[in-house]
Amino acid sequence: MSAKRLCLIALLTATLTGGKLAIPIHNVEIVTLLLIVYALSFRRSDAIIACVLFVSIEPMIHGFNPMWIVLYFVYYPSLVVVISLLPKNKARIPMAVTVGIVATFLFGVIDAIINRTLFGALGSGRFFEYVYWYYAAGIPFVLTHIICNAVVLPALVPVMAKALGIMRSRYESQNIINSPEVFDASAENGEKACMQH
Repeated sequence: MSAKRLCLIALLTATLTGGKLAIPIHNVEIVTLLLIVYALSFRRSDAIIACVLFVSIEPMIHGFNPMWIVLYFVYYPSLVVVISLLPKNKARIPMAVTVGIVATFLFGVIDAIINRTLFGALGSGRFFEYVYWYYAAGIPFVLTHIICNAVVLPALVPVMAKALGIMRSRYESQNIINSPEVFDASAENGEKACMQH
């Protein structure tokens, strides 16, 4: 792996960690947005590595909670993989936004399943009942999460994906984001750059 690629992965990881810390409001987060645009704009492997590094850093900052560690290692890399596998056409960004919103809903479901499994409810005969009540108890937080991403993702994913697509094109051609043209590039060029990875 080249030093240039290592720097890119480190930058992606740092923005994920910094973005998580920058918004201390429960269930209002920027990580989903960043992972979606990274998966759209950069190599799948780079986005996955940055995602796994971000998840690995989280316990060092917030403590080793097994439920959250397992949840993050299941949810976030899966999101990156699904987004990166979307067909590379004009519908890719709208599809990514839709996947992101649906995934936000599933985040709470996966959380409930992992939580109840780790607490030994799997063999109790009432597993799905426990999952349901655990999920229902967190509905206010789940709704906050879903509403936040339902507003943020449609507004920012198209813009950020196009901009990062252009930046990636310059990054790969050695002209590393040092020109104001990056920010003046047309939406059409940005969309093409985003769909070329």
